[in-house]
Amino acid sequence: MRPSRRFLLLAALAWPLAHAADATQWREVRLPPGAQGFSLGGTLSANGMPMQVQGFLSKQSATEIVAWFRASLGMPLVENHVGASTVLGRAQGSQYLTVQIEPAGSGSRGLIAQADLPAMVADREEERTLQARWLSRLPSGMRLHSLTRGHDAGRHYQYLVLDSPHLSSLSRTAISTLMQQDGYALEREVRAIAPPSQTLYFRGAAREATAVILAHADGSSGVVLNIVVTIDGMR
Repeated sequence: MRPSRRFLLLAALAWPLAHAADATQWREVRLPPGAQGFSLGGTLSANGMPMQVQGFLSKQSATEIVAWFRASLGMPLVENHVGASTVLGRAQGSQYLTVQIEPAGSGSRGLIAQADLPAMVADREEERTLQARWLSRLPSGMRLHSLTRGHDAGRHYQYLVLDSPHLSSLSRTAISTLMQQDGYALEREVRAIAPPSQTLYFRGAAREATAVILAHADGSSGVVLNIVVTIDGMR
C-alpha cells in the first residue's frame, strides 16, 4: 500500500520546510499498532498557522482506525465527516490536534496535524505584514492565493501562489521587476506549449527563486513563486 498522489503532492510541497527550527515543543502522537508513519515536512507555517504534519498508512480499515483514535485521544473530541474522510479534533493545552482518516484500498491512510495556537496569533500578524508587502508591489487586481514559509538548515523559504486578471506577459514583467528589486537576476527562461507557461529561474547573492507563469484561456494568468534565501543573505 503506497501513499496516494494527493499525499505525495503534499509531501513534495512541504519537503523544503522539513526540520524547520521552531521553539514549539510538539506533543508526540501515538500511531495505531502496525501503522506506518511518514513525514510531511516537520514544522511549517501555512497562511499564518504554525503546525506540524505527518501521515500514516495502516492495513486496518478506516472504521477500526477511527475507533482506535477515539479511544486513544480521549474526550472531549470533535468529530466531522468530509466525503469518505473522518476528521477528529481535540485541544491539548495550547495546541490543537486534528486527525483525518480515510479508506485506502483494503486499509486506510491518515494525516495528523498539530497547530500551535498562541504562536499562530503572532505568526499571523507577521504573515499579514509580509502579504501586505507583496501585494503593495504587485499590479492592481493581482491576488495572493496562498503563502507558505519556513526555514531549514540556514535557509529561509517562501512559496507563493498568485492569481492575476492580467495577461501572462504582464504577470511575467511584474514578477521579474520584483525579483530584480530584491536582488535577483534572471538566469534563464523555459517556455512550454501545453499547458502554456513560462518558467523563470532567478539567482542572486545567497538567494535563488523559480517563478512559473501560467496563461489561462480567458486571458488571466497564475503565478507559482518559490524563493530560497540563506539566512546570512536575508534582508
